Amino acid sequence: MTLRQGAARALGLIGAPSGQPVPMLMVQLRDGQISTQVKSIPVYQEALPLEQILNLVKIPGGAFLMESPPEEEGRDYYQYNLPETTGLIVEQQHQVTVPPFSISQFPITQAQWRAVAALPPVNRELDPDPANASFKGGDRPVESISWYDAIEFCDRLSQHTGKPYRLPSEAEWEYACRAGTTDPFHLGDTLRSDLANYDATYTHGNGTVGVYRQATTEVGSFGVNSFGLGDMHGNVYEWCLDHWHPTYERSPTDGSAWITEGDDRYRLVRGGSWFYYPAFCRSANRNRNTPHNRNNNIGFRVVGVFPALFCARVDGWQFVERVEGESRSAPVISSSWTIQKSNKVEQPGKPHRRTVARLEFIYGN
Repeated sequence: MTLRQGAARALGLIGAPSGQPVPMLMVQLRDGQISTQVKSIPVYQEALPLEQILNLVKIPGGAFLMESPPEEEGRDYYQYNLPETTGLIVEQQHQVTVPPFSISQFPITQAQWRAVAALPPVNRELDPDPANASFKGGDRPVESISWYDAIEFCDRLSQHTGKPYRLPSEAEWEYACRAGTTDPFHLGDTLRSDLANYDATYTHGNGTVGVYRQATTEVGSFGVNSFGLGDMHGNVYEWCLDHWHPTYERSPTDGSAWITEGDDRYRLVRGGSWFYYPAFCRSANRNRNTPHNRNNNIGFRVVGVFPALFCARVDGWQFVERVEGESRSAPVISSSWTIQKSNKVEQPGKPHRRTVARLEFIYGN
């Protein structure tokens, strides 16, 4: 472990009451030069069973240009891995507005997974210790879990806490990863193996060859972005809610998960992993996997929207978030939050309210 990695890890272990600022190491890499900064960012804690804690950071809402510019290295690799995308612009830039949300600071760890797996099942059983035999460690990210396993984790966590947790949408994930940056990586224009865990026998841009660890590393070992999130590039891919779409034609622009019109045989994964070279770890890179697959380079992190309500369109009904008197769109709900459409309309053509699972949904056709 380098001195910088040790500093990042040590800062990450500094405790503070929930909601209070915690010092974190931010790293920038530009033109081969590294600069560091210690920044204090509020961290919110969710108590889990087995004396575990889930740390979350709040992500401010905002608009951003999603995906990559035409000249970005790596955006044309899809045709080699996914031949059906030949001739398509998989990373077409488009404007997206994302509402505020909270997200786990790091990928879910093996210790956190065991804690939630010990809770009563909601829809399916969970293996309490699914990680690859060579990758064991409580502070390492959990992997070898399917998309359905990750959904069950969110459902159990929601049931345990009384708060809605789910996977991030693809747009939320990229917005959180970029943290206001426009470079290929939130770190800058390239990656280095002392700043992220990936296959560093390959380079990106003006990067240099480095260490290929061939395994996961403890979360938080490489510092954070300006939102306070670590391990957004490499370590493990992260499941998103979205179904696979090879282009962004007709995609949502409100940050919600895109679960219509696509190929529901696949779900989106983002961020790259220890196994992939740096082009696959870019902020804009998109990849897919089947939701039943358990791969030792795919994990996840969770999103919560507190106390916000969600926006979704279900069978012609529109659900709209209302926070402090202001209505705005918000991402699609997790599978654990089921909405029943009423046949009774008290005032035809006008919105009305019903409280469902502690959340007030304002809806109308």
